[in-house]
Amino acid sequence: MHENSLDKTASDKIVPLIAPLYFFLERVLQWLHNGATAMIQGVGLGLLSNGQLEALTVERYRRQGSAYAEESYLKSGLFIWERDAIRRYFPQGGKVLVAAAGAGREMIALAECGFAVDGFDCCAALLESGRRELRNRGIDAQLLDAPPSSVRSCGKKYDAVLVGFSGYMYIPGRRRRIGFLRDLSGCTHPGAPLMLSFTEAALGRRRAWTARIGSAIRRLRRAEVVEEGDWLKTGFQHHFDRQQIASEMNEAGIDLVHYGGGTCYGHAVGIVRTTG
Repeated sequence: MHENSLDKTASDKIVPLIAPLYFFLERVLQWLHNGATAMIQGVGLGLLSNGQLEALTVERYRRQGSAYAEESYLKSGLFIWERDAIRRYFPQGGKVLVAAAGAGREMIALAECGFAVDGFDCCAALLESGRRELRNRGIDAQLLDAPPSSVRSCGKKYDAVLVGFSGYMYIPGRRRRIGFLRDLSGCTHPGAPLMLSFTEAALGRRRAWTARIGSAIRRLRRAEVVEEGDWLKTGFQHHFDRQQIASEMNEAGIDLVHYGGGTCYGHAVGIVRTTG
């Protein structure tokens, strides 16, 4: 009994010495991990052009996008946050253009809700699956191919636009994204709602250093700088906060009227500004 008491006393004395050392080493390891991640991300983003980043994402979907063409996914319908925003802002029974439509999950769900739909995407494999699924379901819709970050209007004016799940965040470069929004706006009637979705930004020193390192390399190449929020993850992604979304929409002639995030997947709805 006495021996156990001595062991416990010795242990009590050692723990206060070990704990500060452990937590110090934990911080050092985290710092090294964050630093290495920022360096790798920054160098990768700096060396690759926006066109090459775009090509990486297309290749990702060519290799790994089959899950988005599976029947269970295509039949899954709209996500809750998609459904709520569409009910609130989209005119019932209107014509909707779906950008980055993939194999057509959103198109199928919208058609089943009474909307007339068309769409486009840049992934040939997903387009083939989507066209087959639309035919099998008897949905009269165009699903066209389009180069990455570009718009196919299907020759119509639309009452609303839905950018398919996360599609907007795969466009590298602020100027490209704003140009994409402007082209989408040109396919709509004034006052039409435009909805997009994205991963929200977890900004901090690691993301800031990634942008600084990447931008330093880009400046040497006389290329567009890397933005805070740019990230390499099985292709290119840009993660957003509310201010960035509002700014890009505003520059494209769209007024942000709804921003959702935090407890649900990041998404936003804007209204195409009436000109003249």
